[in-house]
Order: sequence, then C-alpha cells, then structure tokens
Amino acid sequence: MRVSPKKQLFLIFGLLVLPLSLASELHELDIEALMEIEVEVASLFPESQLMAPATVSVLNRDQWKLRGARDGLRDLLDFEPGMVTYSSFGGNAVGIRGFSNNAFVVRGKGYQIDGIPINSWTFRGGLYGRSNLNPEVFDRLETIRGPGSALYGTDAFFGVFSLGTYDPKYDETEFSTVVSDHKVSEFTMRTSHGLAENGRLSAALSVTGQGAQNLSYTSRRLPGQVFERDETYQAGTGLLKWAFNRGSSNYKFTFMSHQWETDEAPGLVVFYGGAGAEDRMFADTRFNLWSFSSTRKLENDRELSWKLYQWSSNLTLGFEELNAQLSRVSGRVDERKGLSLRFKQNENAQRRTRYAAGFEIDNLHVPDQYSFVGAVLRPSDTFLGKSETVKSLYLQSRTRLKDDKFFLHLGGRLDKYPSFGSQFTPRAGLVHTPRKGRVWKFLYGNAFRAPSATEGFGTATVLGGPRVKPEEIDSYEGVYTQTSKKSLFSLTYFKSKLKNGILINRAAAPNLRYDNIGSSESTGFEFISKRKLDEEWTIEFNGSRITSMDLSSNSDFEGFPRHILNLKADYAPKNSDFLVWIGVRHMRDWKDGFGAFSAVAPLPSYNRVDLGVRYQVESNQEAYLWVRNLLDKDLRIPSVWDSEIGTPEAGRAIGVGWTYRF
Repeated sequence: MRVSPKKQLFLIFGLLVLPLSLASELHELDIEALMEIEVEVASLFPESQLMAPATVSVLNRDQWKLRGARDGLRDLLDFEPGMVTYSSFGGNAVGIRGFSNNAFVVRGKGYQIDGIPINSWTFRGGLYGRSNLNPEVFDRLETIRGPGSALYGTDAFFGVFSLGTYDPKYDETEFSTVVSDHKVSEFTMRTSHGLAENGRLSAALSVTGQGAQNLSYTSRRLPGQVFERDETYQAGTGLLKWAFNRGSSNYKFTFMSHQWETDEAPGLVVFYGGAGAEDRMFADTRFNLWSFSSTRKLENDRELSWKLYQWSSNLTLGFEELNAQLSRVSGRVDERKGLSLRFKQNENAQRRTRYAAGFEIDNLHVPDQYSFVGAVLRPSDTFLGKSETVKSLYLQSRTRLKDDKFFLHLGGRLDKYPSFGSQFTPRAGLVHTPRKGRVWKFLYGNAFRAPSATEGFGTATVLGGPRVKPEEIDSYEGVYTQTSKKSLFSLTYFKSKLKNGILINRAAAPNLRYDNIGSSESTGFEFISKRKLDEEWTIEFNGSRITSMDLSSNSDFEGFPRHILNLKADYAPKNSDFLVWIGVRHMRDWKDGFGAFSAVAPLPSYNRVDLGVRYQVESNQEAYLWVRNLLDKDLRIPSVWDSEIGTPEAGRAIGVGWTYRF
C-alpha cells in the first residue's frame, strides 16, 4: 500500500532533522582533484577526464547508491546533459545529442561490461536481453558522448557506455537492502577474500523486484480512453570473479549471470494491436557471460594483454493484441564470442609518444528464433542459424608537443566484414593546455554502425540484402574547460552529420525493404558549471541546447528535448554523519512520440526533483533515504514506438536502505 503524501513528507522531514558526522570522500575532494580521476574509455590509457580526447563522464557506485538508482542504465544516466533515457520493450533506450528516431535510440550505442561488447547481432542493441542489469554488481560507469568506433568498432556510433564490475582489492563482505512505498525491494550481497599466491575471489549477487505500479496512459489506438498498466518486474544479477598474479602477469576469470522479466510494460500496439487493444507487453530474458583475460608488464613501459569472452542472451517478447488468443510471442537467442590482443607502449620522460595497437576477432551467431501469433507458428526470419565473423585491427597514439602544452591524438581502426567488406574509421584530436587548469580540445571522430542481422538479411515482412551498407557519422567538437580547487566551467560545441542511415524504404511497397536512405544532423552546446561554495556545499549546473534534424524528410527530431537543464547539489555539514544530495532535472521543447507511425503532439515540460540522504550509523554501516519525484509531478516521456500519448513515469516514491559491512 502506498503511503499518503502527508505521511511521505513527514517521513522526509523527520529523517532530515536527525543528528548530522562524516562527509563522503568524493565530497571532500576539491573540484580540481575530481577532474583528475582517471578514465580509460576515451583512449585505452588511464587518463584524467580533463585531458581525455572526448566528452566523457564517470559515475561510481557511491554516487548512484545515494541517488537510489535501481533501474539499470535508466537511473544511472539521469542528470547528465545531452542524454535522455526512454522505455522500450520494458527496458531502457538512450538518446544522445538529439538523434532520436526509433532506430537511433535503441541502436548506435556501444555497451560494454569490463571491456566486453554486449551488443547483439539481431538488433545491434546492447539493452535488449540485457535490460535492468542490477547496478549493485558494478563499481563504475564511464561514458562517451560522441563517436567511439575508432576505438571499439561498430555500434560505438553516438556514444559508449562502459560498465566496470565489482573488483575490490581488499577483503570485505557487505549486505545491503532497499524497500520503498512503490513496492520496490532489493537485496545485495558483495564479498571478496584474498587467496594464497596473490589470488582473490570475489562474488556479488543482487536481486530486485517491483510490484504493480498502476500507471495511467492513453493508447494511440483509443485516444479518448485511459488505461492502467502494472509494469512489474523481477531481476537478479550474479557475479563471480577470480583474479591471481604470476610473476609480472595478472589473470582474471569472470562469470556473470542475469535474469529479468517484466509484465505489462509499454508495448507495440501501433504495430500489432487491433482497434481495441491496450499497449501492454511482457518480456523474459536470460543472459550469461564469461571471460578470461591477462595483462603482462614488459620492460621499457610496455604492456601486453589478451582477452577471451563468450556470452549468450535468450530473449522472449510478448505483445498483446485484441485478446489473449491473438497475443504475439517471439523469441531469439543471440551468442557472441571473441578474442582480443593488445600491445601498449607508455610514454616517459624520453619517449614523447604512447600508442596502443591491437587485433580482435569477433563471432556473432543467432542459433534460435521463433514467432507465434496465438497458436500459429510464423515463418522464421532468414538469418536463423546464420553467423558473422569480424576481424579488426586498430592503432591509437598520443604525442606530446611543444613543452607538453599540446597533445596530438591520432587513431584508426579497420574492420573486415563478410557481408559488405572493409570499413576504416579515423579519429584525430588536439588538446592544448596553455596553463594549469585550462584546457582546449579540438576533436574529430568518424563512426559507423554495421547492419544488424535483421537489416542485412531481412525479416518475414521486410527485405534485407547485401546492398545494405553501414551507417556513418562525422562529428566535430570544440571544448573549453577551466578548473580550480573550487570551481569548474566547461563548454562544448558539437556538430554531427549522419549519412547512409538504414531505414525501411516504404516507397518500395508492396515489397518493403531496408535501404541506406537516411541522413541527419545535430548541432548544439553542452555546459557544466560546478562550484564548491564552502566546506559543506557543492553545486553543479549542467545542460544542453540541441537542434537535430532528419534531413531525408526535412523534419526535426522532436522526441528529444531541445533544452535540458540539471541541478545537482551535495550538502555535508561539518562534524556530521549526514550527506545530502539534491537533483533537479528540467527538459522542454519536445513532443510525444517520434512521428514514424503517428502524428506527434507537444509534450509538457519535464520537471523532476530527487533527494538522497546518507546517514553514517557506524564506520561499517550506512542508512539511506531516497525520494524520486519529490513534488509528485505527472511525468511523461515520448513513446519510442509511438504507441501511446506520453509514456508515464511513477509519482513520488520514497525508499529506505541499509548497508552493513564486516
């Protein structure tokens, strides 16, 4: 049962006035030190965010625990400029820098777990079948807003999301639990123990569930009627990791298993529903991954590493039509395995150039696929049983120039596909540091997205074929950043142009087919302004203004907000045991739906206030309070598949949590 609004506010107030004694380590760092936190996602080398040759951000577990992140990437990516998360097939989809038709938000992002690509061949998406990975089995998320194909190949098109799994260096055991008035519960266990001969065994398990939410929506099939949808889900993610050292080499074996199912989630009524159908679906997924890797330190600042990996994903989707007898159920199994070899030469006082060179071989396979309408088995897609093996070479370098005030980044990658041939992806950047704390970046990146199995081979209703080539994008960025111990200001201008977009060619009716007929562009600004007001308060404003357009139809991408503005504040009173986080997210100038199948309509501005509180009970215990949508606003985001008039989000939700370590 939901708690009444008055009782909710009373609970919030009561916890806020508890005795406040220890601020988080991140809060105690000055802003200049925060920008020195290293990331690898942008260059394959550990490098500060300030100097990385891309627009990057990093989020760690302590930060998302304070925010109450439960719902996979959807919760982790809130409060960032230039990005919006959507609901798709009961899971997540991400729009970056304005590109927001149906295909762009579900494809075109490179998703990684410990450097392993998890995008499937069927959809070229990383979240179908991997939705709602429990955040508590991860320690870190590194993000690139912009192209990454020169580093990671296909799919790293609009951006890259790199998740790092639980990987402690010390012995610990931790239990944590969360409950909320919106019928959400979670339990997590993480443990790590040192073994003989420099070994370490670590494990994590996180299970979460959400009861019926009773969210109101209006189906586009029946625009005058309001329906309710439960949007329940259950998810569990387990992780096992064994690491050990032998001489100058370290080895790591990782196994991850994820299961997730949801019921009455937003569906595809615009495709499959009859005139009286509601927009509801269910999904069930099983995902298993293993990897074995090694890194060896060589003489003269050199490093050699290799990695073997394999994963499988079994995804079942069900869409409601006019009645249960006409429900449409489809399933597919995707498998991916690969080998990578990388050599790195680090720079030193005598060597002004560092570089990383590597070789990869990647095999993608669809061993099973089926589709039923009622009890009738439909024909299988033509890519059933097919596989694709891709071979890749890459080289990335950075050279220090002119008294170490200029840094030249150059790189390229060559991918060879059996279907369309070779694809070369270049990259270049110049980073200038005229003085300490001031950085200019001038960046160029090319990226591509290879056709999915669906696009390359076609389906039972849409033709594919070898004529379908990769999509390509060229992006240019100029970045100015200035930091000090108490302040940060960063301004980014970008311009991206996409060509050879893969779309369904409806002009070819009655023989619909995938063709390279799309072209688009996006231009905009992103900014971050952060200031440490005193020892207690740190405040950040960030936002974006983006104009994006489908050039092939001469129309705006209206499912992405033109304006995004976020406020994030940390408050850690002196001599206290309290840390308070406040987040405000404002998005406006967008419309419902993406206009591919239904007329779009203006969407109200999105205004959400979140609150997070951490109370340090003992040195090994923390209590958490989080409130999502504090003001209980009616929040709606565009429907990715144009199936309803504004996909609803939950009203005010209050959760409490406890973490205990020993």
